[in-house]
Amino acid sequence: MATVSILEQDRVDAENVLEQFLRDKAPGDYSKGTALHDLAVTAFSNIFAYLRQDNDNTRKRQSLLLLANDSGTDVDDMVDEILSNFFLTRKTGRKSRGVITIYFNTLPGETEALVIQATTLFFRTTTLAFKPDSDVNLTYTAKDMFAVTRTSGTTGVYTPVVEYGLRVPVIAVDSGVSYDIVPGSFISWQFRNPYVTRVENTTKFSGGGDKESTAQMLERAPTAISVRDLNSARSIDAVLREEFPEIDEVFVTGMGDPEMRRDLVTEDAAHLYLHVGACTDIYLRCPLVEAEYTAVVGGLATDPRSAYCVLRDANIADFVATGVVRGDVIQMYNNLESEPDQYIVHDVAPYGVIVSSRNPFPRVLPKVRYSYSADVSVGPTATGGTDRILSQAKYTFTTADVGKYVSLPSGVFQITSVNTTPNYVVVQEGTGVSPVFTNATNLNWELLTDVVDYSIGHTSQDDVVARRFGGRFTKDIQHSGFVVLPSLPIYRISDVYITSTDPDLSVDGRITFARRLNGDAVPAPLNPTPPPTYDPALLSYRVWSRNPTETQSGWQVMELQVGWDTNMSRFDGETLHVVFDTLSGYESIWAFVTGVNRRLTCASTLPRGLNPVYVAMDIKYKLSEKAATGLDTDAAATALAEYITQHETLLTLDTSDVVAFLRKTYDVIGSIAPLTISYNLYAPDGRVIHYQTLDEVRIDADKYHPTYAGSAENRLDDPLLYGVSDRTLRLVSVPDLITFTVQS
Repeated sequence: MATVSILEQDRVDAENVLEQFLRDKAPGDYSKGTALHDLAVTAFSNIFAYLRQDNDNTRKRQSLLLLANDSGTDVDDMVDEILSNFFLTRKTGRKSRGVITIYFNTLPGETEALVIQATTLFFRTTTLAFKPDSDVNLTYTAKDMFAVTRTSGTTGVYTPVVEYGLRVPVIAVDSGVSYDIVPGSFISWQFRNPYVTRVENTTKFSGGGDKESTAQMLERAPTAISVRDLNSARSIDAVLREEFPEIDEVFVTGMGDPEMRRDLVTEDAAHLYLHVGACTDIYLRCPLVEAEYTAVVGGLATDPRSAYCVLRDANIADFVATGVVRGDVIQMYNNLESEPDQYIVHDVAPYGVIVSSRNPFPRVLPKVRYSYSADVSVGPTATGGTDRILSQAKYTFTTADVGKYVSLPSGVFQITSVNTTPNYVVVQEGTGVSPVFTNATNLNWELLTDVVDYSIGHTSQDDVVARRFGGRFTKDIQHSGFVVLPSLPIYRISDVYITSTDPDLSVDGRITFARRLNGDAVPAPLNPTPPPTYDPALLSYRVWSRNPTETQSGWQVMELQVGWDTNMSRFDGETLHVVFDTLSGYESIWAFVTGVNRRLTCASTLPRGLNPVYVAMDIKYKLSEKAATGLDTDAAATALAEYITQHETLLTLDTSDVVAFLRKTYDVIGSIAPLTISYNLYAPDGRVIHYQTLDEVRIDADKYHPTYAGSAENRLDDPLLYGVSDRTLRLVSVPDLITFTVQS
């Protein structure tokens, strides 16, 4: 129960009221100093004041409007009590996140694992501690580390490797904005490794938040008093903001909104353009945190969506080379009776042909059971045009495998019989032709439940790829020169590199891909033009989104390319590091919204990040005649970047807002020259679209940056095609994008 506080003025007012009342009802001398005053007035004034204050508090407890005009711990308790009736609780704060770099003076062995316990603490100060941002122990190897070299101050020549760095995501052990630390060194850590030399954070941590104030709680109360499900904009806002303190804003689009494109069905032949509904996009605004992702270039990845959209064939090395193009027809000859026999090619990649996720392949045909590339040998030739394949260690065949298929480099063969002692199978092509084994040991093979009998054609069923027995449905994604980025909102990519000592390409112990390039708008090529030389300064990368209407979400399929079209496999097998900004706590939000207990049973609900727009500017200013000191430009850049990043989503930022903020915050500024703001949209298709404005920051074709406007690959003339509008933007800035130039 809240404590009733009585002020001295309350007691004085009570004495005056009692004194006047007693004079009217019981005549006598009640003036100060008399016995009647001490006994009848002073003695009861505290009780009277208490009852009146308690009555006022009771009246306030019945109205949030009255409580909003008051403050104090009593008011906080009253607001908590009232809103608890609507299952609304005060947010206790949120924890800051960031990335630390641990430096070692020795590189671990190639097969040695470096384990960081989930409970390990890293202390920035004696009171600010952080732990790994993971519920399980983190395991790293030498491939996850990068070399650190130093240069001579006089010659500029790089010295040999002096340290090795390891980047580790961490989270504060407690909530509060005080954990949003600036770059600097940590004073101690509990990570027990004799080779650790130092620990630091090179970027500012973010996401920390203090306990929710009563004003903030009352601000979100109107939407919180609603149905608690994910069925409407109000209820989605209430549920998510109550469940996740990381969420600052929620913007919901659905059927009828111009930004909704996932529910759009188009057919060129029938001139069909129809929004069918049943889709909801939840755009989230959360604090940004830095993350690092590593993947093997050219390695195998998995489509995060549930549908099987890829047809692969182990005996077709490059589907692009076969001549298959978008719009071709895949003819199936052994599909399930309940499934269609024809599918339209939606996209073509070297590793397979891709169909639309709206009309995917059936999941049950076929399924890869086992995949091996070792501990297998070929047995002696048998009779009847067959041969044996023995399993030595990883898999033991049984009679239940008869009738299944084995995919070998030379084709796909049916298992005709199984011998259990010694264990081997006899395989045979459907035509009875003996298989051709390319290796005697370490044979690559896969055991399948079924195999696709298919052909692909332009105008007939098989005029491009003749009918063949050897395909399989999969969610595999694999490109030479590519990595598939994680299924998270991906904002600015700040670093792309490979740890390497390649004498032609590496600088400072690594190969850095410093430039981000755009691809042609239509069609989007898979391979960029190579740089004219192997000058490391010209190394570039590109980003491609395979499903733009689902980007910035857990369903996005976004690939980053570092290969060149003259040698796409140049970096295959190398571990690529990608450092990027993402939304704090997104994985938990995604799991909550898409979980079976929360998702809508009749619609597709997609939580996603807003489309990021990074803002840059050079501010030309003059000092005030009264200024005693100059402008701290580093502090001003940090403050302005924070102001832009915190700008409300649905409010338009213009140059006058920036000028007003600077003039109000820094009185040493006398005047500011007319501003030109440059800003880049990270478009859903993976491109970066450049803009420039003298007034409002908007996604408008009239505001294309003049340096880039002439090229089709740098234009986004119909942003709504990807669901981009000024309502789905998030303005972001960082200090290194803002410069100050003082004028005399």
